[in-house]
Amino acid sequence: MAYIIVVDGGGSKTKGRSYNLSGRMIRESIEGFSNPMVDLELSVDHIVKVLKQLTSESPPEAVILGIAGSAHPSVHTLLENRIQLQIRSFLKAVQIILVDDLTLSYYAVFRGRDGVLGLLGTGSALLTRVEDEWLRLGGYGHILGDEGSGYVLAVETVKEAIHRAYKGDYTLSDRIVEYFGLETLEDIKAIVYRSPKTKLASLSKKVFEWEADEALTPIIENQIEAFSTLVMTLLRRVYSTGTGVSGNVFKADKVQLSLIGGMVQNNSLYFKRIEARIQTLIGLDAELNMICPEVDACEGGLHLYNEYIWRI
Repeated sequence: MAYIIVVDGGGSKTKGRSYNLSGRMIRESIEGFSNPMVDLELSVDHIVKVLKQLTSESPPEAVILGIAGSAHPSVHTLLENRIQLQIRSFLKAVQIILVDDLTLSYYAVFRGRDGVLGLLGTGSALLTRVEDEWLRLGGYGHILGDEGSGYVLAVETVKEAIHRAYKGDYTLSDRIVEYFGLETLEDIKAIVYRSPKTKLASLSKKVFEWEADEALTPIIENQIEAFSTLVMTLLRRVYSTGTGVSGNVFKADKVQLSLIGGMVQNNSLYFKRIEARIQTLIGLDAELNMICPEVDACEGGLHLYNEYIWRI
């Protein structure tokens, strides 16, 4: 039976699925994280384990890998070479298509069409394709960007707790200490500097619970503004044709935007607040059609494979 293997690898897990050419899932395998920017060797090990578990007696038609951190050309080449070296004992002469995880999600959301995709999870990024040219904003990590992300929201909340503690107000820091099971707020340094980013980012869901009691609205609104501004930068490049009533003239009456990631898929209020801010920034020139689709990134591999077959 002809089949393909699709792997979606990120900072928390590596999930692979095999599909027949009609799109029916055959098997699934899950291993640990795969982000070569964090640990190349462990990432390759997890990817190879998934591929071994999903390989049948006959080799697949293709292997599609959507791996976090692989958008950088040097990382892409290094990762692909390491994987090829590790799989040659059980997968020979198999076509490997390597993209980053956001691109794989793009194919899952738009299914061969084009649109504007935003990711808001532990990190954040934007991606679109215009006339076969990819345009990406964000994705520089929490030091240089990740606007609106769970990690940045958590970091800003911890900073606020520290500054309040300096002034003798320990209510926010006590909540953080209790949430993580720490002895004192100083112990948060181990989580910030040594633990996976997902651990600190998990605090972001509590930020919304504590918003009213701890006056955290400015922190949340700052991140909404930062992400919305980034979105507008991309939308202007894709849709804008000049200057209108609100500073933009859009080519269409509706501006399409899809957002994925835990920050919006698990928090409808955050989604709605971002939507309202972007619509305000767009103004009267166009109506924003923003959705939060439920998709499995692995399904993007089916559409990427179909596009690959069509092009050769």
